[in-house]
Amino acid sequence: MEIIVNQDAELIANETSSQQDGENDVVLLPRGLALSPAETYPITSRENSNFTVIIGGAGCGKTTLVTSLYQMFLKGSFGNYLFAGSQTLSAFEDRAFHTRLKSNRKNPETPRTERNSLDSILHLRLSKDGRKVNLLLSDFSGEDYNDIIANIDAVKDNFGIISSAQKLMLVIDGERLLSIRYRREEVQKVMDIFQTIYDANLLNPTSKTLIAISKYDLIKKDQNEAKIRLYINSILPQFREKFSSIANNISFCEVAAMPANENNVAMGYGLDKVLVFLTDCEREYAIISDQQDTVSQFDLYSERTKNE
Repeated sequence: MEIIVNQDAELIANETSSQQDGENDVVLLPRGLALSPAETYPITSRENSNFTVIIGGAGCGKTTLVTSLYQMFLKGSFGNYLFAGSQTLSAFEDRAFHTRLKSNRKNPETPRTERNSLDSILHLRLSKDGRKVNLLLSDFSGEDYNDIIANIDAVKDNFGIISSAQKLMLVIDGERLLSIRYRREEVQKVMDIFQTIYDANLLNPTSKTLIAISKYDLIKKDQNEAKIRLYINSILPQFREKFSSIANNISFCEVAAMPANENNVAMGYGLDKVLVFLTDCEREYAIISDQQDTVSQFDLYSERTKNE
């Protein structure tokens, strides 16, 4: 059997048809790197998928959140879902390395996404009750988001892909909420980014938005937690009042994706709520494998091993 690593989206698209025609015995494997929008098409065209754009400033925890979600499945099932594959395993592992003991870091911390990383989409394929759903999660740079505030032309030019997203996550840096000086500035920054996207008419009318407060472990251990809590409780009403036309589509959660001390908050705190948000869909998201027009390499491998 010949194994070839895919070099472009066209090869991926031709993968299944070649095998079904019996023309060769070639197994095409994904490169495992982050995907460009064009490279996600073979996934979205053959199985049900939810594309989520994750929005927030530099250092707020966007990459850590996505990477931690992947790492929860390394332990087994999570949120009643099973890991069913990924075409971006290498990308996940590159990001996850910095959170592990062998990286020799004192604290778990993923590297910041580089500026102009507008073609960086991560993929998780999950299974629940024999049904499949693909999660496509953006990993765009916070600096790039900062650059488009109040610039409608820039957001249209650089982030037009947001119009195809079923979900948006607005990540607010919980560490900055600890400071009276910075908390209003942090929330206003995220609100301004969202306002620019809204004014550019890039929001899908049916899309849902989740406001996620990151680094909740730092808030939990702060001596002024009660006062900080009062401010946090005002954030969702602020957004719903500002964006009243879509208020019912905005929800809220708190996350400690990779806490420095698990004695205060467990690793992955709040990610179960994030997963519910990511997998929830107005339409029937589940497509039973046997009814799909095409199947992935993970399904093909499973079918082959049954006969061995």
